Amino acid sequence: VTITATVTNPQYFATAVFLDSTSSGDSLQSATTTLYDGIVCDLTDNQTNGRDITLGSLGTNDVRSAEWVTRWSTEGVKTWSVEARSDTWVDETDSVQITVDGTPPGNVTNLQSTTHTAGQWSKDSLVTLTWTAASDNLSGIDGYSRTWTQGAVTPPDQTKDIEQVTSLNSNLSDGEWYFSIKAVDNCGNWFAGNTNSGPYRIDTAAPQGPFQLDSSTHNAGVLSCNTSLTLTWNAATDALSGLAGYVVLIDTNASTDPTGPLTAGPNATSTTQALGSSTTARYAHVRARDNVGNWGQTRHFGPILANANTISTYCTGKTNSLGCVPTVSWTGTSSKSAGNLTVLCGNVISQKFGLMFWGRAQAAAPFQGGTLCITQPLVRTPITNSGGSASGADCTGAYAFTFTTAYYTQQSINPGETIYAQFWMRDPPASFTTGLSNALRFTVCE
Repeated sequence: VTITATVTNPQYFATAVFLDSTSSGDSLQSATTTLYDGIVCDLTDNQTNGRDITLGSLGTNDVRSAEWVTRWSTEGVKTWSVEARSDTWVDETDSVQITVDGTPPGNVTNLQSTTHTAGQWSKDSLVTLTWTAASDNLSGIDGYSRTWTQGAVTPPDQTKDIEQVTSLNSNLSDGEWYFSIKAVDNCGNWFAGNTNSGPYRIDTAAPQGPFQLDSSTHNAGVLSCNTSLTLTWNAATDALSGLAGYVVLIDTNASTDPTGPLTAGPNATSTTQALGSSTTARYAHVRARDNVGNWGQTRHFGPILANANTISTYCTGKTNSLGCVPTVSWTGTSSKSAGNLTVLCGNVISQKFGLMFWGRAQAAAPFQGGTLCITQPLVRTPITNSGGSASGADCTGAYAFTFTTAYYTQQSINPGETIYAQFWMRDPPASFTTGLSNALRFTVCE
């Protein structure tokens, strides 16, 4: 330990200034002072073996110093006192206490995080660690050296990083982190080992994907009679905490970013949803979430036009000469690909020729004593016989016409178009000798 005593003479003249040191249990290594001419004197061979030092006389505002270097072989709190005496002043005494500590301190205990669980993934990058302070029975704890390292523990070096605190906040990047800490006391003794905690796994990155969201049952923007939607996609990935699954939502908004409970597992690449019929366009949204709650980018599909209720009747048929009203009905669907929509007309006079005609707009115009339910231009189908009773006139006749896939194609009828169909038939006793049914309206789906 190096000890310096400095004396100052504020005024007048101080004669024969003498420094008398007092200590116990130590071994003096050196005792020096600097003369007025700058010469440094080693005084360990004086009458007191350097314990006491004569500085000489000091003029006004003179300052002189002496320096001792000593060593203790035992630990504890040591006292070094110096009395400054002079023939012409009142003697002054000062002392210092020196803690001799050659024993390493203990280390922190109860090292833990109050914000994260070791070994579990979290999307919170701010990790708070707390611990019980290390102890040292002599000089006391000066602080700690600590490390944050990825992949494995790296012990701290012997450079103090933080003071004698008991908590630490650290903002970590993505990955797997280990924390290590060791204590140093006020005499520079370091704990021999280190205390570790971790791994703390941080994942703030969103999953990548899903990709190429599509449907195997519906084409976007094309009307379908199918109300069961199957979606397909290429799987999302997550490099850190892993994929938890997907949320699949169908609504009428083209750009919804869904959240909430997952509806498909992490290995899913397709789902089937019952849509129900609607005349409103709908949209499908698929979004991935990882195991710590990071949401990926939403993929959208649509518009989805799905309606199984695309066929209805309208308008009024003309009462025929037997008092019957020819009435349309149907079987099948309006699907172009299925090609199985058959338009029927019953309550028709038996054994009479007739035909179905159709167009692309509806009407309600007087025509041949009835109502023309379709606007020109009209397309006529081949003439057919109503059949029914072979003898005698009654209302057992009927007509039928099927819209096949080939017929749709031939007439350039495409999904999304609405077609209007009505039957015309012979009725000799009636006004204008003709009859008319009510009409069928249907929207073609794919």
